[in-house]
Amino acid sequence: MKAILNYCIAYHENGKDHDEIYFSKLSLVKAYIDLLGSRRDISSLKCYQWEGKKNPTRKDITNAINLFLYR
Repeated sequence: MKAILNYCIAYHENGKDHDEIYFSKLSLVKAYIDLLGSRRDISSLKCYQWEGKKNPTRKDITNAINLFLYR
């Protein structure tokens, strides 16, 4: 059985924490680009990958996405 793999964007806006869950990397990257292009006042924008069933690990993949986008 495969490990569960989900993606998440986390950021702060207006003093509140926001977590948005995505089920594919393509939808995560699209939402990330939309947030970068928006004029919303957000901070601490990070992308994560969750992997595992019982104790999922959360891996920060923001740098990998930025390397891909800005090359």
